[in-house]
Amino acid sequence: MNTFSIRPFELPSSSIRPSKILAIYLLRPDISEDSFDGALSQVLTTGNQFDAVHFVGFNDCLNQVKTWQKANSSIFGRLSLSTVNLSHSTRVISFNENTGKHTIECLDGHSIQEPESEINSHKRHSLTNLFILNNGHMETHRGFHYVKPSQKHVGKFLRTANVLEQSEAAYIIAFWTMSEIWGKNISQIYVDTSGISDIALTLAYEAFFRQGVAKLPIISSHRSYDGLTQLIINRPNETLILTSATTSGGLKNKLIERGASKELIFTLFYLGETPQEVGNILCDLTKRPNENTLGIEPIENFSATNCPYCQKKSYPVSLEGDQFAFEPPKVEEITIALSDLTESKQKLFDQLAGIDFFKVYRNINDRSLEFFLDANSLFSTQATAHRPTLDLLENVGQRWKNIVLRGSPVNLKRIIYADTPLSSDLANSAWANIKTHQSTSNNVLVSSKEFRSTSSSTHGAAALVVTSCIDDSHELMAINRDLRAHHPQGNTTYISPIFRAKSSAERARIKSNLTFGENGPSTFSLYSLIDIDLPDDDKSHSWATELKTLRSMEYWADLAELEIPSLITKRIDFLEKEAPTTGISENLFWPDIKNIPLRVRSDFTLLNTLGGTRHLSQADIFAVVSAVIHSLRGGISGKAKLAYKQYERAVLSPENFYRFNDGVIQASLLRASRGYEFAYANCDERISSRMKSYILSDIENLNSGGGEAFSEILLSIACGRMTFHNEHLSEILNAINCNSSLPPHIHFFAKYIADNNIN
Repeated sequence: MNTFSIRPFELPSSSIRPSKILAIYLLRPDISEDSFDGALSQVLTTGNQFDAVHFVGFNDCLNQVKTWQKANSSIFGRLSLSTVNLSHSTRVISFNENTGKHTIECLDGHSIQEPESEINSHKRHSLTNLFILNNGHMETHRGFHYVKPSQKHVGKFLRTANVLEQSEAAYIIAFWTMSEIWGKNISQIYVDTSGISDIALTLAYEAFFRQGVAKLPIISSHRSYDGLTQLIINRPNETLILTSATTSGGLKNKLIERGASKELIFTLFYLGETPQEVGNILCDLTKRPNENTLGIEPIENFSATNCPYCQKKSYPVSLEGDQFAFEPPKVEEITIALSDLTESKQKLFDQLAGIDFFKVYRNINDRSLEFFLDANSLFSTQATAHRPTLDLLENVGQRWKNIVLRGSPVNLKRIIYADTPLSSDLANSAWANIKTHQSTSNNVLVSSKEFRSTSSSTHGAAALVVTSCIDDSHELMAINRDLRAHHPQGNTTYISPIFRAKSSAERARIKSNLTFGENGPSTFSLYSLIDIDLPDDDKSHSWATELKTLRSMEYWADLAELEIPSLITKRIDFLEKEAPTTGISENLFWPDIKNIPLRVRSDFTLLNTLGGTRHLSQADIFAVVSAVIHSLRGGISGKAKLAYKQYERAVLSPENFYRFNDGVIQASLLRASRGYEFAYANCDERISSRMKSYILSDIENLNSGGGEAFSEILLSIACGRMTFHNEHLSEILNAINCNSSLPPHIHFFAKYIADNNIN
């Protein structure tokens, strides 16, 4: 999750135009000032003038505001230039842990006449802005309309789960919901759909962490109207129910019939004309008459007999939880082949494998990287017998010197290095190389952070910007912004050994943004040695999801008074402390049941194993498998596109596990997948059954050397990455329970999956 969120929105005012507010949500107490300053600068470059700034968050997070203010930080300097009377118009909105209420105060200490009204106004309009901009208000496309779980027909629909695609949204909503749980004896939180579970989890953990509840509540979903018949609320005074969104409030009455306390039913978003019938509401989205701010017109609901859409032959699409069911969809199965990766990409991945270039799961500043490309391996002496790799490494040093000299004009003023590993070393080597061709003794090296705080300006000066890997353009764009201030009408060259992007089109877009200047395209220059295509880092990548799931297992085991297998506690410790500090090329995956690390055998089609003599790391295998799957997502001629949308759906076929029977390849497939790519529960039951049969065969052969990736398969089920039809999952779990020779962690995984109804 991001540590902060900067969100402009508008408030109603007595003047002709609404007031423009810059809402700054501080979500964690450990925000990097540089990262925040860079993000703030991007927002302020729009040229907007704001009427007020609102800092929002818990007190421990808001302490940073006072720190920045006392230190006379550049943050307040930027805000003062874009805000009318910053000192007087800045508000600090927090949560009083003694009273369990939200509070507001002025940064300069002057009194607020109607504090509660200001809090409510900020809450309503900032959340409305969040909901609309993140596509929570969905309109139908031509040719169909929606049928809600209540059987009402509508042309529009509220879907709160869309809002949560931005990770910080769950935290913002939980912050505003905190008073509903604070100081109450809440042991259970029900959500109407699993799509808003992140809100409930964040609310529960933040309340427990801040001692607003005595114990961590259990989170469950009653699946909206569909699950009401199975819902039994035994302790209504201890059960908080979060309803994602409503236009009628009909679900509230159904919940009360099932035993819920009406005081503890809380609707997050409401759209309609009778809010009094709904009860407790976090945000009323309804556009009010004569209000000059953002809002939504009420949605009309129709019965099936008088639906104007049906009368026009519009196709009614059932809304089931968070899924749109037109009809039982035809799901394409995709089998991976060597030809799914172009020859040039195959060659590049083969050259880069075996030298510790590919790593995963590294934290750098505020970023959690799924892929970390270690540029240091390109310049280190490598012992390898693989000729293509030798050709690459023998040439890379000279090519680097060439682009350093090509990008260094005579009037070079500064060499600015990015805040990424090895960038400083590369800048030093570039400077040493330049000095052999220029007679100067001036020290031109400066970090991006130091350059940002400099006060000097040199008209027409030249700069060389060095980074070890272009994989995120935000820092380079921040340097670009600072260069325009400190080197007006100057010359800039960006150089990097590695330029990683998700496609050539994305790479061209980044390059265009960095090199565009007052003389149009290519005003500046950018050079790289290696251009490589990999998917964008998934914020919920498999190791982050694994850690979250294993922690959930710990909590579940504590409640159930179960012993936690040592392999799980060791794995948590590894993922929390060791892995993110430097990134990992090994131990990406769980070993086989004999605790032997997974290794690729000879004749792997995607990389040359030299007959099994070449050392290929687990990260090498994961990277090339990720590249292949990424290519399939973009579309391969002659194959269905690996996508899961309303009109096209595809999954990775169970056949891949039969064809690629090395555990390390299977584990890579599981970890590299995203979204619905192993969602067999949403497929024809025959696809789910084939994968079930493969796993049952694995279980039978585990003790004789089979099923190397079985721990990874079971973990992917626990994480929700691979799903099955319920009867097929039951067969898998029963087979595990009947095999007493399996290791403790396997039985532990299976019991967790069964007890928590995961599928």
